[in-house]
Amino acid sequence: MPRPIVRIQPEAVQLMVTEAPEPCVCLPRLTETLIPCPRWTVTPAEILTLASLAESESRPSEFSFPVSLEQAEPEPAETAAGPASEVAAIEQPTLAVPAIAVDFPVRTQHEQSPQSEISDFKSEISDLKSEISDLRSGADDVPVRSHHRAVWDLPEGLWPWLDAVASDPQAAEWSSTVRHLIAELAYVQTKGSRDVQPILAELRRKASDVDQLVGLAPSPEAQTQLRRTQHALLRRLDVWELVAALEQQEPRELTRETPQPPERTAARVEIPGLLRERVIQPRELLSSIERYETSGLASDARRVVELERQLASSLLPAELALHKRIETHYRNCNLRIAVTDDLINRLVPQPEPTTGQVRERILNLPIRGHNSTSTQLSVRLAPDPRRLQLTLQATGLVSSWTAASSGPARLHSRSQANYWVEKTWTIDAAGVRSAPATARADNRSRLRRIESDFDGVPLLGEVVRGLIRRGHAQRSPQAEAEVRGKVRSKAIERFESETAAQVAAAHKAFSQYVLKPLDNLSLNLERSYLETTSERLVTRVRLSSDDQLAAHTPRPRAPGDSLLSVQVHQTALNNCLENLDLNGRTFTLDELHRTVLAKLNRAPESMPEPQHEDVEITFATQDAVRVRCADGKIEVTLAIAKLSTATRDWHNFAMRVYYRPGSTGLAGELVRDGSIYLSGDGLSTRSQIALRGVAAKLFPRNRSLPLAPERIARHPRLKDCVITQFEIQDGWIGVAVGPKRGPEEVVATADVAEESLR
Repeated sequence: MPRPIVRIQPEAVQLMVTEAPEPCVCLPRLTETLIPCPRWTVTPAEILTLASLAESESRPSEFSFPVSLEQAEPEPAETAAGPASEVAAIEQPTLAVPAIAVDFPVRTQHEQSPQSEISDFKSEISDLKSEISDLRSGADDVPVRSHHRAVWDLPEGLWPWLDAVASDPQAAEWSSTVRHLIAELAYVQTKGSRDVQPILAELRRKASDVDQLVGLAPSPEAQTQLRRTQHALLRRLDVWELVAALEQQEPRELTRETPQPPERTAARVEIPGLLRERVIQPRELLSSIERYETSGLASDARRVVELERQLASSLLPAELALHKRIETHYRNCNLRIAVTDDLINRLVPQPEPTTGQVRERILNLPIRGHNSTSTQLSVRLAPDPRRLQLTLQATGLVSSWTAASSGPARLHSRSQANYWVEKTWTIDAAGVRSAPATARADNRSRLRRIESDFDGVPLLGEVVRGLIRRGHAQRSPQAEAEVRGKVRSKAIERFESETAAQVAAAHKAFSQYVLKPLDNLSLNLERSYLETTSERLVTRVRLSSDDQLAAHTPRPRAPGDSLLSVQVHQTALNNCLENLDLNGRTFTLDELHRTVLAKLNRAPESMPEPQHEDVEITFATQDAVRVRCADGKIEVTLAIAKLSTATRDWHNFAMRVYYRPGSTGLAGELVRDGSIYLSGDGLSTRSQIALRGVAAKLFPRNRSLPLAPERIARHPRLKDCVITQFEIQDGWIGVAVGPKRGPEEVVATADVAEESLR
């Protein structure tokens, strides 16, 4: 008599029918399946028993009970090439009906009632019997059911967002419904998208409902919370839907164009599944993504990237689409900078007025005198959706006092020449390009005095001056044109020379402080989005290496009146920290400082005086230093394998410290918040006291981290500016600088809604 074995776990119930004389061993995390004996079927009575056991408060790990099993009808005799033999060859060579796995969910507090669940169980048994009947009849379109456990894991990283919005009465029901649907999805039997697709469609409708809930939210903060929750759900849905499409591709569909003789049927059914395993297992992908969503660790990110790379090499369209979806959602830009033309013009250094001697020839006459020149620089933006484009314009005034000699006459003049010079630079993926400078000028000259050798001669002196004045008037247009040409050429020459020097200096600084450190860290500035509007230059980039992820959450939106806004995702910081190459290495504190400064291309003289030279730190082999940005604070964690002093060693512990926004005004800063936290097995109170002394040298309480250089914070043309946003949330640090506001001023955000997802 077959012996039924019931296995009960927190998430599922398993019934196995075996003819083994000894009970089966219960293992943790067994497949949540009910597997009928190949020669027997299970009646609804056993399902009712299972359901009652599942609802029991005290559930045994294994339970044996005698039941009356309904014996299957004898199968008809088939030839070796018949359908029954084909199926039998797959699972049990001596039996006609294969073992078929069925997943049964256990009701949670968010799921349906026991009665409806039992009804679902009965429906599953009915479907199972129908499939067995179809297999016996030799039907061609019977899908081969999956034997692995359900693909859908609970998205642990989504629960905090659903909990947060549930505090709003308007969104509480929505949150509960989404939880219910996800719980249903997590335990649905794996039969392909025919099972999960209705749930996914309903979840997508619920995600769309957030647009209405945002309008009912009681505060801007609640609106932001809803939007972030919506995005957390949508990015998962986008992946789940494509995984469902993968599950829908049955082996029969993958081999439909290559029919095989009956003796090859088993291979025809199994080999495509093996090929899919060589690319990815959907469950592993979803688990890896959710693990990264929850932890944010670089080691978890690398696993997601590895699976994504495998998808990129697939020949299946659904897997290629999944690769692109992960690339879009989990390797997004993690650094955005937007600067207005107003701020640029405030910071553009204005030339000081200059004076000089005039030694020229106009109309082949020698001109001598002196002049003064004043110039005003300004920047104008040229809108372009795909590149940065700005024009530097110089507006100048040249005032001259000159004397021209012609034979016995000398003409004294006062002139004013205005000029306008401009040059346009374009920055895109190809680099920095510039067009030649262009200029225009006008000149107004006034004859002030005429001197000649005949001034002392009565009557003749007046006649000579009159002749000279008429000659001057006749040749004045020609002289003015020549003066304008000389002013234009000199303005262009000087402008090109000075801007070339400034561009060279900027390029040198960019190489020293940005490109060289990125090269040392093996990081790339990828997936650049450059845009110029009538008011702003906007740059968004992905800072990562090939095996690292980037942003996956919506960035904070800056106030609409911001002159400068910067958003940095924690992945940009963690990617830099990961590539400092600290994992598993040992340093003294002095060596650690030198290593970090060398990677960042900073001079050693900027190091603090070495202290605690007897302290050695050996970092953990992975995730040595990591940053997490949430709830208004930046969490910095050091994973340490060993810390040694002259008298003591400590092993395998973590050091955690928090930073929060500090002072207001324009000189923003990050200051340490609270104590230094230590965690690890066997850390006594005495050990923690000793370790805190060392930790205080790494993270001194009185040392803040300034956001802006001193010369910017004290710039005289920024006296009316303050930090108007300093937000740390959902992985992002958002900082904005703008004009001071009154206590009741409300400013809209600058970015359109869709860009918050970029």
